[in-house]
Parts: sequence; C-alpha cells; structure tokens
Amino acid sequence: MLLYDVFIALRVPQTLPTSFHNTMLTRANLDFARKKIVADYRCLGDASQRVAYDGFLRHCERSLQNKAETPLFPVILNLLKESNHGILNVEEAFDTWTHLFQIGFQDQVDMMAVAPMGRSFVDNPPIFAAFIRCLLGKGVTPVQIGTTYLLQDFFRYHLGALGSPENPIRQLCQLFQACSDTQAIHAFLKTLRCEEDGFASYALDGSIHEGLVISPHHVEPLCFSPNESNLESLYALFGMDFLVGVLTQWEQHQNEAMWVDFHVRLFNDDSTIDTYLSDVLLMVKDCDRMLRCLANLLNERTLARLMQKRIGSVCNLIPYCPGILEHIKAADLMSYLQDIRAQASSALVCVANLVALFDGLRKSNDTAASALVFDALLDAIFSDPSALDDESMLRKLRQCPEVNGFVTQKIRRLEATLELIIRAPTHASLEEKYPGVEDAWTDAIRKIQYLQRIIPVKTTSPTTIYQLYKALARSLLEQNEAPLQISTFVAALGLRPRFDQGVLMYEQLLIELLSTFDDDHLRAQCIAELDTHAPRPWRTFAYADAPLFVRATLEGNIGLLGWLHAQRIKNPISYDKLVLEAARVNQWSSVLYFYKKHACKSTTVKQLLDMAVGFGASKMIETLLSDDATLLDQHTIDKEFQRVVRKNDLKSTECFIRSPRKPCDAVIAKMFKDALESHNMGIASLIAERCIGPCLDAAIVQSLMTAARLNHRDELHFLLTSNASCLDSKACDSALVQATRANQRESVTFLLSFSSIHGVQEALREARKKSRTAIAANLLATLQTRLMPSPVSTEPLLSEHNPQGLASPNSRKRVATDRLFNQRLINETRLEERPIKRVASCGSYIAQSAVVPCGFFYRPSTGLSRPLNELKRDYSC
Repeated sequence: MLLYDVFIALRVPQTLPTSFHNTMLTRANLDFARKKIVADYRCLGDASQRVAYDGFLRHCERSLQNKAETPLFPVILNLLKESNHGILNVEEAFDTWTHLFQIGFQDQVDMMAVAPMGRSFVDNPPIFAAFIRCLLGKGVTPVQIGTTYLLQDFFRYHLGALGSPENPIRQLCQLFQACSDTQAIHAFLKTLRCEEDGFASYALDGSIHEGLVISPHHVEPLCFSPNESNLESLYALFGMDFLVGVLTQWEQHQNEAMWVDFHVRLFNDDSTIDTYLSDVLLMVKDCDRMLRCLANLLNERTLARLMQKRIGSVCNLIPYCPGILEHIKAADLMSYLQDIRAQASSALVCVANLVALFDGLRKSNDTAASALVFDALLDAIFSDPSALDDESMLRKLRQCPEVNGFVTQKIRRLEATLELIIRAPTHASLEEKYPGVEDAWTDAIRKIQYLQRIIPVKTTSPTTIYQLYKALARSLLEQNEAPLQISTFVAALGLRPRFDQGVLMYEQLLIELLSTFDDDHLRAQCIAELDTHAPRPWRTFAYADAPLFVRATLEGNIGLLGWLHAQRIKNPISYDKLVLEAARVNQWSSVLYFYKKHACKSTTVKQLLDMAVGFGASKMIETLLSDDATLLDQHTIDKEFQRVVRKNDLKSTECFIRSPRKPCDAVIAKMFKDALESHNMGIASLIAERCIGPCLDAAIVQSLMTAARLNHRDELHFLLTSNASCLDSKACDSALVQATRANQRESVTFLLSFSSIHGVQEALREARKKSRTAIAANLLATLQTRLMPSPVSTEPLLSEHNPQGLASPNSRKRVATDRLFNQRLINETRLEERPIKRVASCGSYIAQSAVVPCGFFYRPSTGLSRPLNELKRDYSC
C-alpha cells in the first residue's frame, strides 16, 4: 500500500487488509510519497488534514532512521499511541483501534490469556474501549471481562476526574453506548460496584445505584500463541508489557527453537534497547528468575550498549553478569553516578538503579566504591519524599556491613557544611542571611534525622529552632566584632519582642541565651529585659520544665550560677541529684562548682567517679581520688582503674597512679599485662615506671618470657628498653633460653644484645638439645665475638702502665707470648673444624680457646682469662 492510502485508510479502517501487519515501510515508499505530496495535498483538501499528513510522513521518516525498511504496523500503532496528530477524533480512533486490534490478534488463540495486558491502555479511553470491544468480538463475555478487573482498574485510575464534565469514565460509557456490539458491556458496568474505599455506592459507569454486585476476581496467566507473526503483532501492540510477559512465561517455551531465536533477536534489537529495555529492567528488578532469564537473552554487545548509554537499570543484572561491575569500576565511577542521576526519569527510578549498583558493589567487597554509591543513594533518597518513609529501604540500608561508617561520615559532612553556613553571617549581615541559614538548617536536619533512623548516631548540629538561635549567637560572640545586642539579634531572626501570659518565643529565647552563655554583657541585657517585661517570676519559673538554676547547671554557666547564688535563689532539687545530672551531660565545671561547696554522699561520689571515667574527665577523677578517697572503697578504685586502662586513657590512668589511694598491686600487675597485650604502650610504660611491687615485677618478667616465646617483637622491644628494674641480666638470660626452646630466631637475635655470656652458653646448650641449628650458629658466633679480643698487632700495647705505647721489656714479652700461643693455635685447628678445648698455662689462671676466625688471635697474657672454677664448661656444639 502507498503511504497516502494508509493515511486515508486510518479513517476508514475497514479498508485495511488483514495482512496489513505484514506490510513493510520502505525508503522507496517514503520517497515516492514525498515526490507526489503536492498532488496528495489537492486530494486532501482540508488544511488540517495536510498538516496531519505532514506529521504522518515525518513519523515514518523517524521510524526508518538509517534502515532500508521496517514493519509498517508498529509504525502506525506508535503514531496513534503517541498522538493522533489531528488524524482521528475520539469516535474514529475507537473504530480504527478496534480494527487494528482485530488485525493484531488474528493469530492469538486464547484471548483471555492476553486480556490482563489491556491495563497498559487505561490512560486512553478510546484505545481501552477498542480493546474491550475486540475481546467481545473474539468471544469473551462481559462476565469474563469483569473477572479480569480491567474495568475496576479503569474506574480506579480515573476516579479523581469523576466530577468533571468530560471525565474519561463518562467518555468510555458513551463509546460503549454508541456501538451495538458493546451494549452488553455498557449494561454490565451499571451492575458492578466500585471496590475503592468510600465509593461503594458507585457503579463502574460513574452512577450511584443500590444493589450493586462485586465481580469475582480471576487472573488468567499470560500465554502467547507461539507463532512468529503473532509475537511480532503482540510486541507492536503492547511493547514493554509484551517483553515482561515473555519473561514470565519463558520456562514454558524455553525448549522451542523458534521462541528462543525470535526473542534473542528481539531483546538485542537496537530499537528495543533504546526504547524499552531500561524500563523492563526496572519492572523485573525484584524477580531473580526473570532477571536471570533476561541476562541469558542479552548478548555482550547489548550489555556494552546499555553501559555506554549509562542506563542505570543495567545494574540489576550485576549478580548474573559480573562483567558489568568490572566495566563500571574500570570507568570513572563518579561520572557514572552523575549520569545515572541525570538520565533517571524520576527520583524513584534513580533510587532503584543506585540500590542495584550498591548491592552489586557490596557483594564484591569494594568498600571505597560502595561508599561513593551509598552516598549517591542517600542523596537520591533525600530528593524523593516518598522514599523517606519507605521502611523496606531502611532495612536494606541497615544490612550493609559498613553502614555505621558510611552513615557517620555522611552525618559529619552534613554537620560541617551546616557549621560553615551558621558561621557565615556577621552582625551586619545576619538579617539578610538568616532566611537562607534557616532553610539550610531545615534541610540538613531532615537528612540527619533520616540517617539516624538507619543507625543511631549522635549529632552536634542544632536539632531545635532554639538550638539554631543559640548556635548563631555563639558564632557572633566568637567573632568579637562587637557585643551582641539582643534587640538587633531578635529583629534579625524575625521575632517580635513581646511577652504574654503564655511563654512566647521571645521570652523563651531570652531564657535560652541567659542560661547558655557566660557573657556579662549579654547576661545583663537578658536580666534587664526579663525584669522589666516578664509577666512571671522568671528566676524560679520552670521554662520547658526546667528552672533557670537547673538550666545554668546543665549548660556549665558558672557566671549565672554565681549570680543566682548572690540573688539567694534556692536549688529546686538536691545537690547530689544536681551534680549527677550535670555529670550525665558532661558538664564537669558545674560538678566541680557544687562539689567544692557541698558535701556529697558516698554513693554519689562513686557514681561521679564512674561517670568521670566514662567521659575521661581526668581533672574530676583527680579531685575525687585526692579529696574523697575515704569515701571510695578499694573495690571501686580497682574497678575504675581497670576501666581507664582498657579505654587507653593515659591522663586518667596517671591520676589513679598518683593518687593517695592507689589500686592494689595485683590489679596493677594485671592491667599492665592487659595494656601490653593491647599494645597500649604509653599506659604500660607509665605503670612500669611509676609503680613498684613484687606482683608487678613478676608480671613484667612473665610478660618478657611470653613475648620471647611467642616472638612478640613490639612487646620485647618495649620491655627491654624500659626502665623496669626487675629486668636484669638473669631475666634476659631466661628469656633467651625460652626463645631458643621455642625456636624463635628473631627473638633470640634481639635478646642477644641484653644477655650475659652465661645466658648465651645456657641458650647454646638448649639449642644443641633441641637441634636448633640456625639458632646455635647465631649463639656460637656471638660467643666467639665476645670472647675474642682484637686482631694481634705489632704496635706497642697501650695500658694504664704504658699510656704512650712504649716498647717496654714487659710489653715485648707479652707480645712474644701472644704470638707463640696463636701460632700453636693456628697449627692445631682450622676454621671449618668443630671448636676444640685447649688450655694454656698463664700464671694462676687458665684460658680456654675456641675456633678463631682467620686474622683474629687470642691473647692469653692480656685477654679474657678467668678462674678455673668458671671454665668447667663444654663449648662444643
């Protein structure tokens, strides 16, 4: 058919042949239509029809693109779905679509098996009416159509327009009423009740009746007749819904060659990729079976095209196509994330795509990339109000192993940004900048509160409007440009300076500023304003359930506390309770203020020590241990000392060690070992240097033995270089033997520098016993080095008797003796031989020789000679 004939036939659909769905749109047809367009214009006559014909030809041109030909049927369907371009009115569209559905369904056997797909047309009344009419023409009864709930869904979709004069529900009924073969379905609509809450009295035609019935609900599974022509027609009619339907019934036809080949071609076609595949991936993202099927259908070229186009929904295939993740990680991840956000059709789609990418990266254990995606995902959630209330999203985020670190970092970044914004205004610019500051604070707090729903993380940012006011006031006070003027500050915030019987924001703000800031000028302004205008006894009144005395205590405002004492304002609660409340909020200046003025109970002192240790308040710990040591039992001191050591709190540990009531020796020894094992060397060194006692000495020596035996190099180095008096040569010798017995070569090498010759000898015997050859060689070399003096020299010997090295007769005699001894030794032994035992007479002493390396000589007359009872040892290996 010529394109002009097709255009005309759209108004008279009966002229379209049943084989129309097999007709091809060719480049030649389009060029011919362009050539005879002037003649066609004369035939059309009406100017609006000429414009419609131009739009029709342009649509055909776009559909062809660079191809020589393409099926005409889907081109016409897409044209009529997108817009009629002025071609058809409502009644003509109803008739034309009826005929197009009849052509498209001529090869489909079971119409009820495709009826659920009619939901894709609920937004277009003429097409939906034509679909229902086609079902009726194919033998489907009104009752069967009612069980599909298509009519219910159409009514529910357009329920919001029910009261408008031209609502779609009335339009549908008018189309049914005007056609003889749809009268039955129109009558059937009047009997069905709307099942939406609040509309039970409405029939599906929009009228109100009594005695309406509810249609039974029956969902027929999708089933497409496995005919290539039928599949092409269904794809042209339903597009994306058809592709999803294919995936739902794939297992039924996966062994049919025609079915598989057709859909492999279809899913990897460029037009399918560009038009539908992204949305298909989003629709099936929660179904593993369909995702696996889709991953098997798509080839490498299609996946590469999707990633090149930055289609975010391709991330849903990561579990089944690992190459996708490698491609994303190889590319610039930040750029990829920006493209995903930019190309997403909505914030909801963006969130879904980022969730899929995040799941894939999380399973690959790529923490750095996961952090970037997690951050981008949170930003996408923040931009979608509906996602903020999605509990399933919160559960998914909590499942991330690194969620604590990710959320904490995000909150800290939000806090830092908000801090910069709060500090930006000056005294002069506050009124101008405050609206922007409040907007930024509102946005940041909304995000922080969502993050705290994921995991509870404390924030330093102001969480109430009064905290924001105080943060701004603190920033202005720290700038030191000028004293803070209450009247100017309040005016910049947009507050009216007035009082009433109820506490207004202005009065509450004065109380907040007075109780928070220890500033004389600001305090004087607030007191003067409250004294003049406050309609209540503000000094003792409980603002927000907290009197001023308690507020000042919890804020650590010592200046205001002094003023209240001068005014003889009584504390509304007991002082013990007050100091404990201050301690709980880490206000130790207030605790010290009251602690020095009022005696506390023993139980209060114990609780204060416990909280001071928890907060690391070393000054308070020192005060408690020095002033009220008698109120603290030894068990409490020991328990809290163990806590500070395990917290690695050096200052607090020093407070315990320097206090009059030290922890007991056994606890000190135990915590020394704990600190050493935890590599808290600062605390271990402090305990070793400041504490004395047999328990600690035993613990230090035992730690040395354990470190030598297990080759804990850091602990060995710490112990041997510490100033512990208990680590003498005997302890080092024992450690050397332990390391030799455990075959710890590194420990042996390190300990040799601290061991005596006797310890080396004992270790050498142990090495022989345990067959530690390498360690024995090391020990033997150390012995040789220590026992061998320097090489023989012909230079005169230097000594205290001969400081100038003069060749005296005695010195010449000693040199001759040495040369004689060494010559005999060289003649009797070789370097490769085992060490031998040789005794040379030298006065009342005996010198024992060993294998001497080449070039080194033993000097019996001036060397290492010892008494006889010390030389009864065998140096051989």
